[in-house]
Amino acid sequence: MERKVEPEDMIAEWFNEYSVPDDAVPLFETENGVVETETFGHNTRPILKRSGEMEEMIRTEGKKVVDDWKTQNGEYEGILYMMLSGNRENLSVRYVGYSSKYGQDGEGLNGNLERIETNSSKLARWGYGQAYHLGKLSAATLNHYEREDVAVEDEPSKKYRRWDDALFESDSPKLQEPVYIWARAWKKDDAEPLYNINMMVDTVEKILIDLAYRKNPDALLNIQRP
Repeated sequence: MERKVEPEDMIAEWFNEYSVPDDAVPLFETENGVVETETFGHNTRPILKRSGEMEEMIRTEGKKVVDDWKTQNGEYEGILYMMLSGNRENLSVRYVGYSSKYGQDGEGLNGNLERIETNSSKLARWGYGQAYHLGKLSAATLNHYEREDVAVEDEPSKKYRRWDDALFESDSPKLQEPVYIWARAWKKDDAEPLYNINMMVDTVEKILIDLAYRKNPDALLNIQRP
């Protein structure tokens, strides 16, 4: 299975196979590079606003997985996603992850996908809830822990401080460069393009993290690295 191919070419094969540069959409709602904010939750926390295109992508792909769980067709494994930045001709992979179809019991629906069409607090791990990606990133970027009018569970972790430092200008919700997200409901018979064999979504995640790290280790924000 080993192939002597440069990491740039490996990433390019992946991007081409799944139309990543064309299908990726803005992660945030922005104006002149500044991410718009709104309030969320019973304590009206300020949050970084997701783009409508991003929400449509996650909800559409998530619904495929949820419907598959309901019908027990066994077609999908979960949602695979990548956060990227830069221009579409030269995107850097910033974060790779997935939200599996099943919960911890291996049978019930993953809670991150519950009410995927309407739920904003979880949204396949990209929700505004305080335990989710954009809830935690908002806490770091918008300084929730320094505000007396916002109740937060704890200070932002090092992980989301790193996201804040990597994506935004200092002390500002202004992006350093455009940030995108790509997501796909991963089928059991989807082929990993480098080896052209079917792979489980968690294995695909590991491969993508490895490729992204080998191409540009400074850009990758995954804590679990090769």
